[in-house]
Amino acid sequence: MGRVSEKVILVTGGARGMGAAHARLLVAEGAKVVITDILDNEGATFAAELGPSAIYVRQDVAQPGEWSQAIAAAEGKFGALHGLVNNAGIASMAPIERFPLEQWEKTLAVNLTGVFLGMQTALPAMRRAGGGSIVNISSVEGLRGSAGLHAYVASKFGVRGHNEVRCLGGRRVRRSHKLYPSGLHQHSDDREHRSFRFSNSARAASRAAGSVTGSLVPA
Repeated sequence: MGRVSEKVILVTGGARGMGAAHARLLVAEGAKVVITDILDNEGATFAAELGPSAIYVRQDVAQPGEWSQAIAAAEGKFGALHGLVNNAGIASMAPIERFPLEQWEKTLAVNLTGVFLGMQTALPAMRRAGGGSIVNISSVEGLRGSAGLHAYVASKFGVRGHNEVRCLGGRRVRRSHKLYPSGLHQHSDDREHRSFRFSNSARAASRAAGSVTGSLVPA
């Protein structure tokens, strides 16, 4: 067993890619994991693969009511909530004069409002559990930006700023972290490179979930 043994951790966007890597390592480290996503078949299949230490719950992170349902499912199944990995995110690219307003609003809703709602809803549950840790997955694009990724970059800079505010005001939930994984398309053909990056991010998230206060910036 590892540093998160018997802790209950919710991972958003956990059906595949980086979120799935987080969930898999957390289970290997002894955690109970609630995987949430909108990809029902992939999420349910992956949770079944991980065994009795994981469950899948459908969740749109931009919807406040679905946050309440996901956290209730965590407490109902495993008895508490000790950690949250805000991993869910989307991205699209286009010149700004052709970037749809609808896509701008959707990206901010998932990538930034989803993080806000997650922290807002999870904190009371973590206080009931006696404390906990929140890991917000930002991106190197939240540090430098990239051409064409208008909404994605804005959302990831927003996650970075929101986490700084949260760290200044934290009580009892003492550990609030942000990670900046490097850019990588989750479904690229370079499987070895993709697996390496996902594994690095998962290890960083696991350390953050069980570590002292601080920020982790994976290479």
